[in-house]
Amino acid sequence: MKLNNTILYLIGFSGVGKYTIAQEIVKKTGAKLVDNHLINNPLFSVVKQDGITPLPKAIWAEVATIRKTVYKTIRTLSPPEFSFVFTNLLVDGDAGDRVIYRSVAALAQARKARFVPIRILCSAQEMRKRRNTPDRRKRFKQIDLSKIEWLLKHHEVLHIKHPNLLTLDVSDFTAEQSAKKILAHVKDCYAD
Repeated sequence: MKLNNTILYLIGFSGVGKYTIAQEIVKKTGAKLVDNHLINNPLFSVVKQDGITPLPKAIWAEVATIRKTVYKTIRTLSPPEFSFVFTNLLVDGDAGDRVIYRSVAALAQARKARFVPIRILCSAQEMRKRRNTPDRRKRFKQIDLSKIEWLLKHHEVLHIKHPNLLTLDVSDFTAEQSAKKILAHVKDCYAD
């Protein structure tokens, strides 16, 4: 399926499979991947980041600067036919996370792009398996397994109101199956 001027936004907790699903979507569509670690890792690579130790709080202001630059570049320099798959961990009740969501929605609006937000959910058991991989360490991703149950008990993935919203529990799906479900939803949203 070829996408044209579309922004898919995969939102979910660390370890649900956002990046892996996004890679499958990119393979199937030719979209560009704007994974949150594309933005984070230039900074994470120069501080102590072992996937367990909390990061310095001040790093998030620096991440915001990079994010803003990437979004501006997409808005002003990317060809209008380009499509993108964004990934992010956004928590309901966090005002900063709501601002990040709105900035991606505003980017889609500025590009006059189709916009499809997707909330990715996953069971604690499956998140434990998905977080426990060597690739996650290499990409400066969260690998701490001790707080998954607490996270799921006390927090929720950002709640969104949008006509194209899809909430998908991927606990029992491979990344390829999840990508197919997402692309079928996109097709349904924009059926002419």
